[in-house]
Amino acid sequence: MPESLQGEKCDDTATKANQFLNTRNDLISYQTKRLDNLSDFEQLEQALMNFTSNKKDTVKYILKKVCEEAKCQVAAIFLISKDDVLERFAIQGKDVNGEPIDDTWLQEERYAKGESFTGSAANPSDGSYGKVTGELFQYENLKYRQEYSDKLGKLISAIALPLNGRNKTYGVLRIINKVDDQGNIDDLASFDPCTVAFLAGVASAKLSNIHRDSEINILNYLTYLADIIPVDSFDKYQERMYDEIFKYLVGNETPYKVAILYRKNLSSEVMEVLRFSEVSGVSNSCRVYLEEVGKEFAEKISSNTCQFIEGVHEEKNNNRFIQTDLKHFEDSKLEAFGVFPLFFEGKFIGAIALFFGYKFKLFDNNLSFLQSFSSLLAILVNKQTRAERLREFESLAEDWINETSHLSSTHEAIIHPNYQRIIGMGQDVIPFLLKNLKEPKSLPSRWFWALKAISGEDPVPKDSRGKSKQMIDAWLHWGIRKGYIKGDILMNTKSSI
Repeated sequence: MPESLQGEKCDDTATKANQFLNTRNDLISYQTKRLDNLSDFEQLEQALMNFTSNKKDTVKYILKKVCEEAKCQVAAIFLISKDDVLERFAIQGKDVNGEPIDDTWLQEERYAKGESFTGSAANPSDGSYGKVTGELFQYENLKYRQEYSDKLGKLISAIALPLNGRNKTYGVLRIINKVDDQGNIDDLASFDPCTVAFLAGVASAKLSNIHRDSEINILNYLTYLADIIPVDSFDKYQERMYDEIFKYLVGNETPYKVAILYRKNLSSEVMEVLRFSEVSGVSNSCRVYLEEVGKEFAEKISSNTCQFIEGVHEEKNNNRFIQTDLKHFEDSKLEAFGVFPLFFEGKFIGAIALFFGYKFKLFDNNLSFLQSFSSLLAILVNKQTRAERLREFESLAEDWINETSHLSSTHEAIIHPNYQRIIGMGQDVIPFLLKNLKEPKSLPSRWFWALKAISGEDPVPKDSRGKSKQMIDAWLHWGIRKGYIKGDILMNTKSSI
């Protein structure tokens, strides 16, 4: 078939595929040669959607079905990377000799949005979605033309379909060369638009579900950690916990290239960096700058709303970043960032800064996930602070007990510098004081003074004063009423820890 006529057929296929991709209900009415009723579609869709495995195996299974149903020589899925380019995630098919094509062949295949045939499908002309491309021979400088011609024998027909998520195109499904029942390239046939559009739609849904499930999994993991790790054992799990959390944050399922966790210092009120994680190398000078810019925006937070910059090079941000600042972003290949507050029981305790490799629009579903993520992360940061305060308290209490246990005078014991420092720690230490009322190594009556000084209350009835057991019971019941303890289990305090 003449190339010009073949191009017209592919263009017609792409137009129809776009219509079906945009209007799912049209799939029902369109009559195809092989899938001529809704039940056929439903059976294939069910098989694809029910397949559960890791992402790579799932994509390979999808491509296997694409090759079978679209009757093509080769199919590949490309996903948009953290740098906003299409990178080939997986490929399936057979070469000119009938041998399988695996992912090791032409591993460097990638396209900028709008580049060549494949990249054009992910280049939104309006809005946030790409468009099906089918006019293969209109691309004079077809990228990787020679490699594919040699591998497949010839290039006759192709179609590239955008994989659309909830708000934007995140990848491309590309199919090359229609084959006949004997597996030979059919020079006269073009792809059925209904079939390829349907396959792209199901692939999009399946990959979107994988992404959604990854978000659910990390939220479940954070919920589990917040519930299960006790304050007095937090140190034991802290490093591994943050490793897993930040491994996800800069992992393959997210658009973030750099993540920085900040905590508000209790004494100085300034932001301190708890964790810095990145995808690729960031120079020391750029790292220092990123930490500082995240800190600057975090310190401006006054309510539970994020600070977000869609693109540092946008004209509206000219007054925010000088050329030196932009150089740091360029050197690190970063373009956008957001700072999301961490609030615990209404109090601002820190923030997490996330940096993106391209101009990023924060949609409602992105914001909803990050708000849930930040809320759960705040619980863990709060527990870390509590654990540190517990260590400080235990150190002061142990030294105080060792140095005052021989004193008969309660007055001399409570004016000891360590005792006064414990009082100065404020409500944060009330749960620890209540717990220590039961410790035989210290005289419980000597903790009553600290509890009264910090809380400003005295729940002990007049007729119970001087009776140690009754005084302890009165304070423990007070702790239960105030929410510091539940039965014999210490709960979160009502303060910043």
